[in-house]
Order: sequence, then structure tokens, then C-alpha cells
Amino acid sequence: MYKKTIDSKYESALAQLINKNINSFILSSPQLYENAVIHGVANKINANLSALLSQESITDISTEDIASLKELNNKIGTFAQHSRICTSIIDNTAKELLYTLKKRNMEVVVLKGFSLAYQVYSEPYLRPKSDIDILIKKEDKAKVTKIFKELGYNNPRGWEPQAIINQFSMKKRLSKGVNVLFDVHLKISNSKQIEDILNYDELIQTANKNHLPQINLVNKPYALVHAIFHLLHHKSMGDLIKLIWYYDIYLIIDQLDDNELEQLKSIISDKGLATLVAYTLELTSRYFESDKITQLKDYCETAEIKLTSNHDYNYLMGSVYGVKGVWLTLRATDGLINKLAILKEMVFPPSAEIYIKYGDNSKWPLPILYLIRISTGTFKYIFQQKK
Repeated sequence: MYKKTIDSKYESALAQLINKNINSFILSSPQLYENAVIHGVANKINANLSALLSQESITDISTEDIASLKELNNKIGTFAQHSRICTSIIDNTAKELLYTLKKRNMEVVVLKGFSLAYQVYSEPYLRPKSDIDILIKKEDKAKVTKIFKELGYNNPRGWEPQAIINQFSMKKRLSKGVNVLFDVHLKISNSKQIEDILNYDELIQTANKNHLPQINLVNKPYALVHAIFHLLHHKSMGDLIKLIWYYDIYLIIDQLDDNELEQLKSIISDKGLATLVAYTLELTSRYFESDKITQLKDYCETAEIKLTSNHDYNYLMGSVYGVKGVWLTLRATDGLINKLAILKEMVFPPSAEIYIKYGDNSKWPLPILYLIRISTGTFKYIFQQKK
């Protein structure tokens, strides 16, 4: 995950381009293109700029800015064209796996980017994704893993954590640089404090089965809740918050029908999420404003709904980077043996994890690589505390 070292002026400029608000700003800066790719919004901006530049006459924009727009769009267009092709290839292969699971009576729920790409975006490629996240029933793990392997997938990590995360990865190489990567979740989150906030049963029962027949997509109300927890988790860890995550939230809320909105409100009050939702919507509205976001935020801030808030989740609005995060995880873990297992996997994971990080041909012996890992993590934590 990228750390947040990118100047916020680029985020604002990118948000304006997504909102089709073309003003005079740093259009000619090469960093704008780089940021568009990193923030996952290059494809959407390309679609907007292409539509704008196809007009016979463009008013209120200088000749210089039009030239900059064309230069930027030509560069982003090449990326978007490649992205469209790769998305089609990867998604078709992913669907084959999902259809096979369905045929074998393995009911799974598709989460995050893949699900949103087919529900709230006009074309799937407009929502880039590095992997496909699915939630499975814990009891189906062995059967699901077997089906993945039958279709040519393998574990790219070389080992499977048992204590620190509730998921495993399966990867299939299609060609050089083109892979299908699944993150298979046993619980909705790897954070011990919120791993049971949404469960398999409620997500499978409410799943959207209409957009992609035979595939269960997490429905929009639950997708919004999951998107908020995902965003706040990364924010609390000090990671870069991608602009596409805010745009996801904007699009989901904008497309909720009356029944979905009522379901969302019930989820917010039943699970005590009013404070977190209002906080995230305030962040989102800095980039993407809408009446629906304002109305939902106002709802969460009414006295009656605020009283339903579970303040145990408020840690997500602060920083849990480093030692603090480890301490919170240990506090939320039952049993000394389980706590020790978490510490062991965090500090001394199997050698496969070390070699993924430092390379199989590292000149350093394994014990030294462990020391480098520990010391590097310590220095990062100290540096983060000083920022």
C-alpha cells in the first residue's frame, strides 16, 4: 500500500476532473497523470475528458488549457485502453471461477471493487482493482481451495497465516504481467475489533443476484458499510487513501433507492455506526458533494441516531499504526495462546514471507533478514510518531 506522501493539490485536481469541473490548474504536470493512476481514477477521467474534447466547441476554457487537456488525455487514454483490455480478460477468468463455485454449491459473496464495478459504474473497467475479494463460509474453505487448485490457481504467498488475518490468496497467471488474484475472506475484516461486524449469513441473504446471474454481489447498503470500514482502516494505518474509494462511497449513496436507503439506515442504527458514517461522509464531501450525502450525514447526526453509536469503533478515526495497532489487536483477541500466535506471525513469520519481501537470492542469511525486518518496522513506527 502506498503511504500518503502525495500532495493533496493533486487529489483536489483529480476530483475536479471526475466532477467534470474543468478549471485552470496543473493540467500539464506529469504528476497529475501519475496520481490519477495511483488513485485509481485514470479511467474515469479519461472517459470524462474524451467526452468533453469530442464536443465541437468548448467554451470557458483557454486554448492553453485545451492543449493541456488533450495532452493529459492522450497519456491517460493509453493507460485506460490497456486497463479495459486487461479488465475484460481478468474478469472473464474470474467469472469462470465464480460460476464453478456456484455449480459446486459453494455460495460466496463478491465484495469491494469487483462488486462495485458491476453495480454502480457504467462500465466495469472504470473501477480498477488489483484483486477480487470474496467472502466464503468457513466450513467450505477446504472445498473452495480444492476448486481453485483444479482451475490452475495457487497460493502466491507460499504460506497461509492462521492468526493475523482471516483470509488467504489464490493467484492464476494468464500471461506476463496479467494475473487473476483472489483474496478469499473467512470474515469480513482482518481487524479483530470489527471482524464480526458483518457476517456471511446476512451478506449472502441480502446479496444482489441480478447484475451478474449466478454470482452474489454484496448489495449496495452493505457495500457502503464495508467501503467505510475499509477506508477508515487504511486511514488509521497511515496509508494513502485512494480517491476511487471516496468516489465509490459517493456513487453508492447516489444510486441507493428508497428501500436500500431504509435498509442502510437500519444497519447504521442496529450496528452502532452513526459516528463512523457521519465522519466518513464529511471526508467524502470534501471531494464529492451531493444532496444525498448531506441528507445521510444529517440523519447520522440527529440526536436519536447518535445515541445508537458504538464508541468502541472510534479508534478507526485516529491512528493505530505500529505498536498501538498491535496492542489493540491483542486486546481484542481471546486467550493467551491466540495472542502469542499473533505475535509470532507478526514478528517471526515463516521464511517464505521473508523471502517474498527481500528476495530469494538475498546475500543475507535468514536470521539477519529477520533482524532487518524488526529494526525496519521499529524505525518506521518511530518516524510515524514524529510526523
